[in-house]
Amino acid sequence: MKILKPVSRAAGIILTWVFLMSSVSNPASADKTTVADKPAGEAALTLVEGMASLLDKDGKPIRPLVKGERYGSGDRIRTGNKARLSFRLQDGSRIRFSELTVFEFISLNATERPRERDIRIRLLSGNAWVNASAPYTGKGSLGILVPKAAAKTTQSISRFTVFPDNATLLKVYQGYLEIQNLQPDAADSPSGKSARPLKKKDFWNHLINPMYQIYVRSNGTATNPFRFMVKADEDDWIQWNRAQDAKIGK
Repeated sequence: MKILKPVSRAAGIILTWVFLMSSVSNPASADKTTVADKPAGEAALTLVEGMASLLDKDGKPIRPLVKGERYGSGDRIRTGNKARLSFRLQDGSRIRFSELTVFEFISLNATERPRERDIRIRLLSGNAWVNASAPYTGKGSLGILVPKAAAKTTQSISRFTVFPDNATLLKVYQGYLEIQNLQPDAADSPSGKSARPLKKKDFWNHLINPMYQIYVRSNGTATNPFRFMVKADEDDWIQWNRAQDAKIGK
């Protein structure tokens, strides 16, 4: 076996000088940072009530969630009986989940320079409360994906409920939210595309105004937006979220 000789002190100084000169020879490229180069976004867990578990790719619990921890893209989480969670997202928005809910963080990226965000969260079952009420002047949006539709907003407070049959009820309390259906049959197709030719009637999209709701059926069709009454909507989950929003001044 060939034994390498130690580098002399003089040679080491020369190598160090060459490395430093090469790293500063093009300062423009060294300082240039793209969005893709920035660290992936995170969601900080600010409140835990009851039990919630981080899941593996097969949906099996890995370990319980701990307040103060940060979670990232690809993390799938399930809440237990009487559990509630609250997360602070990188753009300052808050999202909360009730008991018996399963969700996944798809993308949590938000940058200051340039001011951009790409936040997408998949709600597979249960309830979510999204408070993105702070004005946002940058590019991008906050998106919530449900089994048969995709919603996005730049500034709103909204509530999502995914039922056991994959139908979804969406309510907007403040601001505006856009929602459109996913490509028919795409969720069940290995290729991610519809197995049948698409027609104009297969597509729909709506802008949901404050105090309006929309019901997305399990077959992917949806009602037109319709109003809901505040008193009829009030329950323990809503009151709890309103109290949490008041604590953070939103």
